[in-house]
Amino acid sequence: MKKTESKFPFSMYAISAGGRLVNARTHKSSMEIVEVINGAVAIQVGTEILEAAPGDFIYIPPTMVYRVDALTEKASIRGMIFDTSILEANMENFDAEVFYMFYLQSKNKIAPFKSGHPVYATLSRYMQESYDEYV
Repeated sequence: MKKTESKFPFSMYAISAGGRLVNARTHKSSMEIVEVINGAVAIQVGTEILEAAPGDFIYIPPTMVYRVDALTEKASIRGMIFDTSILEANMENFDAEVFYMFYLQSKNKIAPFKSGHPVYATLSRYMQESYDEYV
């Protein structure tokens, strides 16, 4: 039987390990937000490497090939992967509009959200609420 890819435009995951946390991958039309829960990680997109610490969120645009490695003995991350159509369909929601504007301005680069960033509190709340509901 042929395995088919899910058509649902949203998924989440949690990983806790040392070494390689996420093998090189890309998403055709989905963006991803990675949250560092514990330890330190390095996220490589092309030749760019971004180090992140607990509490940091990293935005990864669609079509970008990336990987995530633990920089400490053990690191924990969780991720939210969602199709851009979710934002486009919810433009009447102010928070979705903020993320959509950021998406449009950051199409070709990874971007960190650290404490103090204008959308950090909203992103943190949505990540936790989404993860709680997803699991």
